[in-house]
Amino acid sequence: MSARRYELVTLSAARALRCSYCALAHGQVLERQFFSTEDLTRIALEAESPTLEPAEAAIMAFAEKV
Repeated sequence: MSARRYELVTLSAARALRCSYCALAHGQVLERQFFSTEDLTRIALEAESPTLEPAEAAIMAFAEKV
């Protein structure tokens, strides 16, 4: 799994678990390495963004269910 997908999955799991510490930590990595602040905010709030690949959105949705 790529670092980008790993961070997206952990962000999604943190959001589902309502762990603000983990969401912040993984969100910072995503912002620093992969996304603009605006895109990351959209991803964190809605799990959708034009910058996400369809597979990434599906993996995030699955991680929230697990």
